[in-house]
Amino acid sequence: MALIRSLKNVLYGTGLPSEKSLGMPIFPFRPATSSGNRPHIARIAAISLLFAATSALAQIYTWKDENGRTVMSDKPPVGKVQQKRVIDTPPAGSVQTPPPKTLAEKEMEFRQQQKIRQDKAKEAEEEAAQQKKRKDNCDAARRNLALYQSGERIARRNDAGEREILDDSQRAAEAAKAQQAVNEWCK
Repeated sequence: MALIRSLKNVLYGTGLPSEKSLGMPIFPFRPATSSGNRPHIARIAAISLLFAATSALAQIYTWKDENGRTVMSDKPPVGKVQQKRVIDTPPAGSVQTPPPKTLAEKEMEFRQQQKIRQDKAKEAEEEAAQQKKRKDNCDAARRNLALYQSGERIARRNDAGEREILDDSQRAAEAAKAQQAVNEWCK
């Protein structure tokens, strides 16, 4: 803790750490008061020391020693080793990747996506069928309206099966119905 406090003192310009603040003797370097460069050099040295310390924490060494025991350390092995392996640890705060999906999970996801595609295709077919029906009904309603507005004689069968010819009031009523059908189907 005292070392961190001392580094903060150096970084923020309050001077170099004293023996009292560290609680232990330090080397006899004192910045000259006539030169302003020495505190700046001390800050650069403290920053580089800080970066060097954090990068050294990023590796873990594992090896088997002469006796066949597995040794793990943050320092590289010295002397004769049987097997050496360096493990790079991810930086702190990095996001771990999720484990790979199992075959069953992949199959379930594939089936869900396939069902979604089938549902969308079914909806598209139903929409196309609705539009075709609407178009056919619109065409039929327009033909009927044109027939009633043409002025030709129109005959139809009544309930008794006899043929009767529409008079002008019946024709107007049928034309109004046809116009309503055109308005409904041809939007």
